[in-house]
Amino acid sequence: MSLASLSNSTCTIQRNVDAAVVGDYNTPVPANYQDKDVEIRCRYAPKLSNVRGLGGFVGERWASNTGDIIHDVVLVLLPPGTDINEDDRITNIRDEQGSLIEDGPLDLLLVRKTFRGRSEHHTSVVAKKIT
Repeated sequence: MSLASLSNSTCTIQRNVDAAVVGDYNTPVPANYQDKDVEIRCRYAPKLSNVRGLGGFVGERWASNTGDIIHDVVLVLLPPGTDINEDDRITNIRDEQGSLIEDGPLDLLLVRKTFRGRSEHHTSVVAKKIT
């Protein structure tokens, strides 16, 4: 089954265009995220489970050590070969009718690139939204 048949939404990938720029005293400058890819076909899955190695499940709400920030962990499936890495972020997730599902931004925790076998038709992205 291809990702095209599973895609239920579109999303925007943003990249920090100033990631390599340093400011005075060799300090990083504030992030400047700009749209890299717009309206990428994707599958947004906020309630899936069994993502190992993240200390929880996709869709689970968990408090950080400070206790005042809640993280919602979500899964986004993208087409194979999508140019994305953990320093990017995902925004503007819309359903097939164009209605906004999640405005984001979603901070990326893990990007699993396409390999052989079951995952060769998509790139998996595990992300978190901070509420």
